[in-house]
Amino acid sequence: MICMPGSAWLMVLLSAILACTPADEVRIAGGRHELPAGDDAVIRAIAPGRATLIAQAPTTLRGSLRLEHTGQGVLVASVVPVSLRQRSHDDFRELGLVSGTREDRVIDFATSAMGTPEERERFKVAGSASDWDQVSIQWDGLLAVNREVDLATTSDDGSRVWIDRDGDGQLQAGEWGSNGWSGGQGATTRVVHHLQPGLYRMRVQWEDGGGPNCCRLLWNHPDLGTPTDGGWRVVPADAFAPAADLTVSGPVTIACPVEGRGRLVLTEGARLASAPKDVDIDIDGRAGIAADLDLSTRTLCVHSGATCSLDGHALIARTIGGAGTIALGGGTLSLPAGAYGIAVDGPGTLVLGPGVTRFALLDPRVVVRGVGYVLRTADSCRSSVPIAAPLGTVVPIADEMGEHTMLEVALTVPNGAPADLGVVAWRTERDGTWFQRVHPDRLGPGLHRLSFALGDDAALTPEGHAGRWGATAAASAARVGIVLFASEPGSALVDVEARLTAPIAVATSSTQRLCDLELAGWDGTQAHATTGRRWSLGVRPTPMPDNPYDPDEFRLDLVIDEPDGSTRTIAAFAEEPVRRVDDGDRERFILDGSLRFATRFRPRLPGRHRLRLIAAWVGGSPLTVQLGDLVVVGEPWDGIP
Repeated sequence: MICMPGSAWLMVLLSAILACTPADEVRIAGGRHELPAGDDAVIRAIAPGRATLIAQAPTTLRGSLRLEHTGQGVLVASVVPVSLRQRSHDDFRELGLVSGTREDRVIDFATSAMGTPEERERFKVAGSASDWDQVSIQWDGLLAVNREVDLATTSDDGSRVWIDRDGDGQLQAGEWGSNGWSGGQGATTRVVHHLQPGLYRMRVQWEDGGGPNCCRLLWNHPDLGTPTDGGWRVVPADAFAPAADLTVSGPVTIACPVEGRGRLVLTEGARLASAPKDVDIDIDGRAGIAADLDLSTRTLCVHSGATCSLDGHALIARTIGGAGTIALGGGTLSLPAGAYGIAVDGPGTLVLGPGVTRFALLDPRVVVRGVGYVLRTADSCRSSVPIAAPLGTVVPIADEMGEHTMLEVALTVPNGAPADLGVVAWRTERDGTWFQRVHPDRLGPGLHRLSFALGDDAALTPEGHAGRWGATAAASAARVGIVLFASEPGSALVDVEARLTAPIAVATSSTQRLCDLELAGWDGTQAHATTGRRWSLGVRPTPMPDNPYDPDEFRLDLVIDEPDGSTRTIAAFAEEPVRRVDDGDRERFILDGSLRFATRFRPRLPGRHRLRLIAAWVGGSPLTVQLGDLVVVGEPWDGIP
């Protein structure tokens, strides 16, 4: 047994107590708060309202963030027993006419009774228990918006809504939105505000001069609220519960639990390494994630002009609002089908759920995966199409043909697909009148690059009707797509990449020519590229040399006249598409398409580049092909990848 003096026992006991003491807890009620550099284990409770955490030096939050909310939506209704139709006063309570108040959870008065019979008597309102007359009501409270929405009212008679957009608590020009205020009207629905995510002070004013009446506060949120007519939903009580609205700015990594309910806004330099439980996330500036995150139960919004960087991590999202950019940086983004206003920048991987998906912009370096997805832009489509022969599978490509006349399709057919798999390109009018062109060959396993002329002078035949194809039919047959078909039974997953183009004019000689020319970024008149990013073209020479790897037998050069007046020449190379097969204990690479020649380069300078191909077959004269211009954007590139 070891004996210790009394003071030593006291020190041991004190040390044990300190070791068990939780990290410091701080409650933040609004304002701007500086974060210390380094690891920060503070537990922070964020009170309802707006607050900001900002760091000047790298900081990692390892304690916790708890966003508080009241838990019960409350709107204070002030009742005035006269119609204030002819008065536009910012606050009814200042008029000295309020006969009483009550608390409402929602504004959803679809009938002429704006409350209970007891309330009508207490507020001294004219009319009857089922039809209040000559009355005005003002509701005051907070509105929490977790995604971009339109806010509307349905009212009889007039209504208007104030939103404190700048958060200063003062009425400013443009903060009132009106639905027939100062004039009588029947039940009318109008948008009164377009709102970005945030926490807003709100005031709703309504009046009725006589006869039927109603007042409902609505929004077009896809998930929250009771559905009504026209795609609108009643703004639910949860939206009026005051909650924390926390902004984190600077070189801050949030590696701690984020709990509670509210909104977390990441701005310049902030990174998220922990998935919040019940908190929605906004990106407003250049921010991102610092770990693989599953946000499939939360709402993510990337504001216009903002960038969310994945930096090689994986992000699973339920939806992404806003009009900003997701920079994959080699990472993976998983999304359900839907229409998104964001741009997706590569390189990286996009995993899509079944159905049609649209983006404002998609980097061609992004690899798309999924089963049953259809990824569409204005003039292109990528899809992973499950076919079940002998049924045909229709794949819509675009809703508008525009000025394009060609449909370029790349089909990857797997082993095990029906042996007689074929493809048809089609154009159709709005009423379903169908014209088509059948590709003559069947599609075996591998990659098939096909071109269909679909202009008004193309050889399209009617299907199911006796119409004739020509300029008149082409003018109304805007929609375009393909059909995969087979008579033999079977199923397979076929990858489809298709785009609308204008034909590229290619010079030929009597016996030698360059076919199936493909320019990356071609829009029908010129190609597009970015400085420092690889650009490529592909072409198939006819006749194909016996030994495509012998430059004495065939040589193809790309000559580039650059914006600064210099010229450089890049030799093309024979390219054989291959597919990797995983046999478990080894990998095999098998041919997966036709041989072609390709060339690649990274533009150094922004501006217009003049391109031409020079092809030389043994024993023949060189063939020069003048290509469309390559337009390059971006800052000058220093040659460092």
